[in-house]
Amino acid sequence: MTTSEAPAILSTAIPEPAAWHGPTLAREHYLIPIPAAVLAELEGALTELRRAPLPTLLLLPEHFPLAAAARWMREVRRQLDEGPGFAMLDRLPVDTMSHDEAIALYWLLMSLLEPPVAQEWKGTVTYDVRHDGQEYTQDTRAALTPEGLEMHTDSSMGEAPPNYVSLFCLRPARAGGMSIVSSAAAAHNYFLTEHPALLRRLYEVFYRDHQEYQAADAAATNFRPVFAWDGSCAPASTPGTSCAATRRPAARSMRKALRPCA
Repeated sequence: MTTSEAPAILSTAIPEPAAWHGPTLAREHYLIPIPAAVLAELEGALTELRRAPLPTLLLLPEHFPLAAAARWMREVRRQLDEGPGFAMLDRLPVDTMSHDEAIALYWLLMSLLEPPVAQEWKGTVTYDVRHDGQEYTQDTRAALTPEGLEMHTDSSMGEAPPNYVSLFCLRPARAGGMSIVSSAAAAHNYFLTEHPALLRRLYEVFYRDHQEYQAADAAATNFRPVFAWDGSCAPASTPGTSCAATRRPAARSMRKALRPCA
């Protein structure tokens, strides 16, 4: 792919709270206790579901009186958009409900954040992150294997990456299973000050490998930049930038396209 115009590059540092570093990020900036009023509403929804069950994918927040939950999730969304970009919601009383009931309440909460979308072309919306016996290959979803994952942006090689990604911990792993997050804004600041030439490269396209959960007739590779900027500068802490980074699919697709990874 060639283009006659150089991509727009954000040339000023992104401030806190979007650009953060783990050792200095206070817990109160990302750990958000679920308020008692929200838990009470969810308990009421669970009582109704036990009386008249529905499949999880058919549940909509408007089926239940969730006014407090809706207000709270608007604040969570503000934290995601204008704060450090991630949040830990603490916590649903999963010991008092079944696996399916916990998933149903999780679904309702996340639906208040944004309508859920499919993670795979075949329509999978939620799935269990656990080893299902598969060996890791380039076409295997690594979350279903014991393979460790590198830092990445979920679905960055997909046709329509989601705005938000959520994980729900029902049962911690006996060993491993650690989830790690980092600030793409802080990484952008680092490249801006220390390696500006590399930052320019990250605004250019990288080839990305076709994954098994994409459309069967999709191209073997697609191409997107790691960083993109829409030229705006939001009044809050996060300018109009996006980040899409996944090293392994990018390296595999570069090999498929017979292009050097540079």
